[in-house]
Amino acid sequence: MIDGEPLMFNASTGGFRAYLETMKSDNPALYAQLVPDLEQIERRQAISNRLVFVTIGVSAATVLAFCTVLMLDDCRWPPAGDPNHAADVAAAMACDRRYELPALAILGIGVALTAAGAATMSALDAEKPLVDLMNKHNRLSPRQMRIQVGWSTNVHAANAGLTFTF
Repeated sequence: MIDGEPLMFNASTGGFRAYLETMKSDNPALYAQLVPDLEQIERRQAISNRLVFVTIGVSAATVLAFCTVLMLDDCRWPPAGDPNHAADVAAAMACDRRYELPALAILGIGVALTAAGAATMSALDAEKPLVDLMNKHNRLSPRQMRIQVGWSTNVHAANAGLTFTF
């Protein structure tokens, strides 16, 4: 507390970083113990943020490639009055299959890569490691940190922050 007011920081890696920077000179030992964990969380979060764009790009490229392959289909379907109708229909179906397989393969690979990207983003979620870091802070410091959720009267929205009690 400073002047009877609790210290408030955003409940995020940025907020935790801001808090650590305020206590860097007062408690360098605690700072040194917490910074490596925070840096690891920040790296994971940066990877996850980049992965969002990669996954969106893979999804868009998949749709584009799938549609492109289907549009390359130059197979000619015979008119109903064609004297070789059965043979020409069989040839047109064989022609279509030549384009269907690559299109379905592209679609399958794209869907698999998109699912892998989404699963990886989920695995890189920074919320649990941040709570674990807060718990580590509370074990090592006499200043207890807790998450406080409230209502911000100046922006009329819910907010969350880190507060400290002594």
